[in-house]
Parts: sequence; structure tokens; C-alpha cells
Amino acid sequence: NSFCTLLAECIVCLRMSSNPSRCSVSGQAAFVDLPANWKLRVLPTADDLAAESTYLIETITCDLARRPSTADSATGDDAAPVPSLRKLHLALSGGSTPKKIYESFARTYFFKQVLDKKAELNLWYGDVRMVPDAHADSNARMVTTALDGSFPDNVIHAVDVAAPAAEAAAKYAAQMLELMPTTDVGGVAVPVFDILLLGMGPDGHTASLFPGTDAPAARDAVCVTCMPGPDVKPRVERVTVTAPVIEAAKHVVLIAAGAEKKEAFRGLVASDAALAEHKEWLRPVIRLLRGCKGAVHLLVDKAIAEGCFRSKCHPVDNNVIEATTGADNGAAA
Repeated sequence: NSFCTLLAECIVCLRMSSNPSRCSVSGQAAFVDLPANWKLRVLPTADDLAAESTYLIETITCDLARRPSTADSATGDDAAPVPSLRKLHLALSGGSTPKKIYESFARTYFFKQVLDKKAELNLWYGDVRMVPDAHADSNARMVTTALDGSFPDNVIHAVDVAAPAAEAAAKYAAQMLELMPTTDVGGVAVPVFDILLLGMGPDGHTASLFPGTDAPAARDAVCVTCMPGPDVKPRVERVTVTAPVIEAAKHVVLIAAGAEKKEAFRGLVASDAALAEHKEWLRPVIRLLRGCKGAVHLLVDKAIAEGCFRSKCHPVDNNVIEATTGADNGAAA
């Protein structure tokens, strides 16, 4: 068993050194301002984006799983603490790219070996559409189909979509606070996710924090309801985590692809001064990531990054872009 665990960890490392083409970045546009706790990766295609995101999540989870965890079950003053599985908490996102990631979870040795021996991975939803689980637009249906039974039901924590949305949000928040570590954000206790996956819409929304609604400004709750505007498809009520929950996560992983999201991405990476100067630029909801205390990993495709960063794709290993404050600040090509 220990050999299988070690082998699984080695497979993760080998895959990290031989994964698909990535893009290198030689500089960023003058308006770009990336906080020191952010790291950016630009990938050529959506498939490369899904693969790189999977590698990143595996690497983070492996690192967290290696850290010691003990149960408070020792007897006697001199008794040694009893080792226990480390409980890790991952918030899932919807979308076609995350679906590919979850399908990878279902077949990788990493989750079958490393986590079985070292950690218990609990899966949560960052937001859900309030439709029946069998509905084509259901987040839960997509996730359970992609995972294909590879995770036991007791570690997949679902929202009660049969209940009224406000009641479901309150129940889900209570479950998070009961089962997860918590921290204080602005005087409110919020759960701390080890990894929180997010997407981004062309309008700059993330999770189900849609512009033009009250949800993005909610800071006194863990979960809230949100009914998006008429242009959002499908237009159904949602339950979503709030900005303070996102800000408290140890690792936030944002995954986005498509040229239609370029304006929202520019609003995310632009400095306050640039947004003040360019009133016509979108100031997206996703900009709340600037309040994150943990690590923020931005994984986007080349179509989104163009105009913000000078990048060129190479079929070369280990040239992941690590663009942080202090990178070449020349004009974008």
C-alpha cells in the first residue's frame, strides 16, 4: 500500500513535468497590476487548460495531504496523538472545463491512492442552480456524471434543491460551518476551503455572484440566493457562496477560456488607477479576488490573455508563466 501511494505521488510529479504546451509571457501591459499572492498560467487551448488545472489541483492537494493531522483521541498524559486522515475541502465550479477536470479525478491514480491513504477529500458546491438533480441544467448532475461513482456519497455535500432557495442556502451554510474549519471575515464566521474552484462569465460574474443583483455585496452570510438578469441562460434561481467565503479560501483556482471573456479579464488584472482612468472599462464582480488572503491561481487560455500580456506558445516543458508583481512592465504587443 505504501508503495502504491508513493508511486501515485511520483506519477503526479512526472505528469507535471511532461504536460501539454503552455505559454510563456515576456511582459505585461502597463495597466496590469497582479497582487503578490497571484500566479497566472496561460494555455494555448481549452483542453490544455483543463489538463493544467487538473495538475495544479493534484499538486496542491498532494501538498496539503502530506501535512500531519492528528485526532484528539490520545489517552493519558504521555500518550502519543493518534494519526488521522486529514480532511480537505474542495469547492466545485460548473462549466465545460471543470467537467473535464472532474472526469480526470475519476480515473487518476492520485485520488485513488494518495487521498485514500492520507486524506479525506470533501466536495462542496460553490454555487448551484436550483433545479432538480435530474435536470439537464443541474450542477449536481454534471458533477456526479463526471465523477462516475469514484467518490463515496458521504463526502459529496449537496444543496437541497427541493427546498425553497433561501432555506437551502441557510442549511448549506450551517453544514459548512459545522463540518469545516472557520475564520472571521469582517466579524462573520466563514468556512475555510482548502481549494475553491471558480469560473468567470463575460459579464465578470463568478460563482453565482451576478452583477446587478444583491449577491456580490453580501458580506453577512456564508451562502445567499441570487436570481440573475434576463440575459443569463439558464435564468433560474441560484444558491451561491459569498465574497467573504472566496476571500478566506487557502487556494482559489480561477479557470476561464474564450475571447468573449477578455474584457472581464482585463478588468480583473487592471490596476485601480487604470480603471479610474478608463471609465468605459468593465469593473467586474470577479475583481473581488483582490481581497483574497490565500493563493490565487489564474488559469486562462491565450484568447483571454491577449492584449494584457505578451505571450507565445511553445511545446516546451516547464515554461509555465509565473507572472507576478515585478514582471516586465512594457506595453503589450
